[in-house]
Amino acid sequence: MRISLRWVAVALLALATPASAHPVPFSYLDLRLQPHEIDGTLVAHIYDVAHDLNVSPMERLLDPAIVSRVSDALTALMSQRLQVAADGRVLTPTWARAEALPDRQSVRIRITYPTTTAAGVVTMMPRSVHPAPSDQFTDAKAAWNTWQARQPAASAPTRAP
Repeated sequence: MRISLRWVAVALLALATPASAHPVPFSYLDLRLQPHEIDGTLVAHIYDVAHDLNVSPMERLLDPAIVSRVSDALTALMSQRLQVAADGRVLTPTWARAEALPDRQSVRIRITYPTTTAAGVVTMMPRSVHPAPSDQFTDAKAAWNTWQARQPAASAPTRAP
């Protein structure tokens, strides 16, 4: 008695259950180069934000009212930890108010770095959130510097710091 491959597939699909995964806490920075500014979006997982701002339980950061209250403290913290330079000049960011992203269990802040011209070389200078940089942080910074060095310049840039 031969069983058709089609019936095997139907049986396997009938027995399949939906996959579920736990949320992965991660934060990231997205920078977009524009002619006269660099637009950025920082998405920070509530685990990281709650730890750094002493908010407990961390799920409180899914409430827009709580995020509004800690927005200034969060932007001050991020300002200390991140610098962006264009063509060797450190840029001064304009931070928007933080907003809750419940579906991502994260908080988002939009950032704008005004520039006078199109940036030739953009350098991100993150500062570790740990007293001594971890291997992961060091590897991420080395990867960024390698990527940044390979990007073609829009004009003849000055040497970045």
